[in-house]
Amino acid sequence: MAFNHSRTGRKGIFAFYYIQIGPGGGSLLAAGCWQPQTEQLKSIRQAILRDPQQLRDAISEKEFVKLYGKPEPRKDGGRQSIFGLSDQLKNSPKLEGVDKNHKE
Repeated sequence: MAFNHSRTGRKGIFAFYYIQIGPGGGSLLAAGCWQPQTEQLKSIRQAILRDPQQLRDAISEKEFVKLYGKPEPRKDGGRQSIFGLSDQLKNSPKLEGVDKNHKE
């Protein structure tokens, strides 16, 4: 069984909350934005660029690492997401001051 809610609806500008109840450890409580619109995504990315350490600290927390793995770079230096997977953006976001070689 699952339920999600946002005060402005599925495509609204506010984050949503998701609750999933399942047997055998299959339950989940989450919050966030799913497929944010262009301006929302730009705002999220700008917040990360202003202070990337907040995100890095959050994903390095013991419980987060236990669930999702360590945010470590690939040993071969290849393209990667923050978790070392190959799903890194192919093009840099269209934000002022961000080019394809930006470290974040």
